[in-house]
Amino acid sequence: MTWTLDALDDETTLLTVNQRLAGELRARFDAAQADAGRHVWPSADILPWSAWLRRGYEQLLDTGETSLDLLNPAQEALLWQEVIAQDPDAGPLLRPAAAAQAARATYQLLHDWRLDADVLAERAGDDGRRFLAWRHRFDDVLRRRGLMSGASLPALLQQAFARAVIPPPKRLVHSGFDTLAPAQTALFETLRAHGVTVTEHRPPTRAAIRQRIAADDDEHEIRLAADWARERLQADPRARIGIVCVQIGARRQDLERIFDEVLTTHTYLTQGPRPALFDISLGEPLAQRPLVAHALFALDLLHGDQPLAAIGQLLRSPFVGGHATEWAARALLDAALRADRVPRIDLTRLHHRIGQYSPPDRRHCGDLAARLQGLIELQRTLPAMEGPERWAAHLQRALAVLGWPGDQGLDSYEFQTRERLLRLFSEFAALAKVRPRMSLGEALRQLRALAAETLFQAESPATPVRILGPLEAAGIAFDAVWLLGLHDQDWPPAPRPDPLLPAGLQRELGMPHASAEREYAFAARLTTELANAAPRVIASHALRDGDQQRRPSPLIGDWPLAQTPTLAGSPLHPGCTTPRAHDPMPAPQAPPAPPEQRGGAALLGAQAACPFRAFAQYRLAATPLEEPSHAIDGALLGTLVHELLQRVWSVLQDATTLAAHDDAALAARVAPLAAATLDDLGRRRPDLFTPRFKALEAERLTRLVLDWLAVERRREIPFAIAALEQERVVELGGLRLRLRTDRIDRLAGDRLVVIDYKTGREVSNAGWFDARLSEPQLPLYCISDPQRVDAALLGRVRRDAKGCGFVGVSREQGVAPGVDPAHDADQAIAWPALLTRWRAALDALAAEVCAGRADPTPSPAACSYCPFGALCRVQDTGLAEQPSEVADE
Repeated sequence: MTWTLDALDDETTLLTVNQRLAGELRARFDAAQADAGRHVWPSADILPWSAWLRRGYEQLLDTGETSLDLLNPAQEALLWQEVIAQDPDAGPLLRPAAAAQAARATYQLLHDWRLDADVLAERAGDDGRRFLAWRHRFDDVLRRRGLMSGASLPALLQQAFARAVIPPPKRLVHSGFDTLAPAQTALFETLRAHGVTVTEHRPPTRAAIRQRIAADDDEHEIRLAADWARERLQADPRARIGIVCVQIGARRQDLERIFDEVLTTHTYLTQGPRPALFDISLGEPLAQRPLVAHALFALDLLHGDQPLAAIGQLLRSPFVGGHATEWAARALLDAALRADRVPRIDLTRLHHRIGQYSPPDRRHCGDLAARLQGLIELQRTLPAMEGPERWAAHLQRALAVLGWPGDQGLDSYEFQTRERLLRLFSEFAALAKVRPRMSLGEALRQLRALAAETLFQAESPATPVRILGPLEAAGIAFDAVWLLGLHDQDWPPAPRPDPLLPAGLQRELGMPHASAEREYAFAARLTTELANAAPRVIASHALRDGDQQRRPSPLIGDWPLAQTPTLAGSPLHPGCTTPRAHDPMPAPQAPPAPPEQRGGAALLGAQAACPFRAFAQYRLAATPLEEPSHAIDGALLGTLVHELLQRVWSVLQDATTLAAHDDAALAARVAPLAAATLDDLGRRRPDLFTPRFKALEAERLTRLVLDWLAVERRREIPFAIAALEQERVVELGGLRLRLRTDRIDRLAGDRLVVIDYKTGREVSNAGWFDARLSEPQLPLYCISDPQRVDAALLGRVRRDAKGCGFVGVSREQGVAPGVDPAHDADQAIAWPALLTRWRAALDALAAEVCAGRADPTPSPAACSYCPFGALCRVQDTGLAEQPSEVADE
């Protein structure tokens, strides 16, 4: 006779394969008692297998029948790491943490399947013999320290029941176990031998309507399931709907995103807590929850420098005290730190950088500075080595100094997350049983590992839609079920034999995941059970994964194929799926620009390329954040060259002095200036400017500048330096623009030559002659003093096949080698005509800026490296590949 839940009484213990099934059966039992009209009833003794073993161990501990100290999983994993680290052959070959997890799983398997060590030794390969050596050391450590692994609990309880040391239940029922391991079977047989009735509970079989649906791909498949769940809820809000996903771990994020979008978007604009319509059974690693992740980032500051991305998250975190009043300043501080482009920052440097901003600077973060100062003072008191329980106290005090978990009130989910982290500190402190002392670095690593391995599932009210894995769904009854991901590549699953045990032995014993035959039989039994879990069951599979074709699982191949439903569309943005949503729209006129504008000549260059880009970059200040630099890049090398040339010409001053130096004398002048330049810039990036790099780079820079000075020597007209890195304000068409020029030379007659250094591979002045004047910097300076400026030159300072040289245009011949006078029909007015053309183009651009013209003018050239495509959405229109109409205006 099949045992049913109705027969559960106070003399019966019901064991389940996992916590979720125990909760489900407990809820069904309580509901049945309430339906029977009872107001009070005894709690049902329903608990998962692991909890029942633990309860038996505690009874033995209370009676004095055992004095062994039971290790929890974290302690056991740490002990395995210790054992493996002592293996001289394994140490350099393995990652201890991963090897420890594998060894612990194999050790559990040995006990569950009661494998004889002698038999295993006879058939073991190299990995198996290595594991047996680890196991021997592990068992020896357990004996010497009076410890016990959880893998030994079934055998311990079997002996205890055999000796009648603890009272067994009168009846024992197990539910949800696909197959019983030999250790479980032996324990149950011992109970039967002592008069205990041991039976199995299986959910009742029911006639179900089964259908199979084929989806285009994985995304389409999840959306079909979510649409179907929404329709079921609309028809019956009290329905119990099960979404069973084969690869729930890999697809968790997509499941959460799509079901949230489909089921709950109608609540986005409502105030107060949003109703929970679905839950996902698979918890997230605790370390991935923002409240915990930010706490771990903060604690890492106590131990060396940290990645800039982690520092940025900490600065923007609402879980650090003072965020409510300083959030804007901290965001600006984050941007300032990114502008440094330093990839890693330690606590002291971070505190120093924050201290550089005082009121009224908008980046001033006084509250954060005080908290970091407190953290520095705490850091100074930390010992080199300490016990885990003391480290737990130190680390919690550090979080308190930072004001964790913040000023804002926590919602229920965040509150439960905080409580779970506090319990995790207690679990971390318990590691002292295995590792009495450790360094700060190891303490932080162990705490982070614990948080990463701890799956967190917040408690919440029951939801109508439950998303589960196949094993978790087994034994649960629903009103409707959708089975996701039943394609032939994932279902039945591929065999995954234990890597440390002989594969042939595993197949002979029928051990879990040992063979394709066993996995097929397991999947077939589970599919049959899930197919009976509701009156209506749908199984789906995707037809492709990228370019790879998929077929339905053979276990549902005979299910009737239904027509694939049409998606209802996203309620969040239905207009996005219509063709006209991609049609270009005219940009509204921006407000007129105030006279004082930042950006200088670059503003006009951006306006020439695309008015929207100029508006976004200089008026909206929507410039992307800087990325950290892990090496010397082109921008930094260009800065080195500019700084060095400024120093060189500050010494030489004119062509006469240059000519007076021979090569050796010039090298003697340049070399120390190159070294000084590297020293000065190196203070900003000591991580990059190492002594060896500075020595090599000084040689390279010296040779490069000498090559450049050789070009300067060939200039026919004598010159002297009039200005280096000069700043001036230019008024143009109602705008006031600040300009900075690398260098201005003075010729005879007080005439000027404007020079801009370029260190890139391609140097061209073609932008001076196009219709929109796309390179306006030097033309802008020329028109600001048209009577005196006689030439605009680009200096190509680079050692490659092309070499150093000048590119530009001048009023007369001989200003610089390779530079010719401006060409026009009448040579006498060539240079003035060019200045007139530049003035007209620049006036037009300035007028556009002042008037607020901000329409996108997409073209391949303008859009290739533009960071504002997400704002103008040019990629949605396809216009970025078409020639711009701006050039024809």
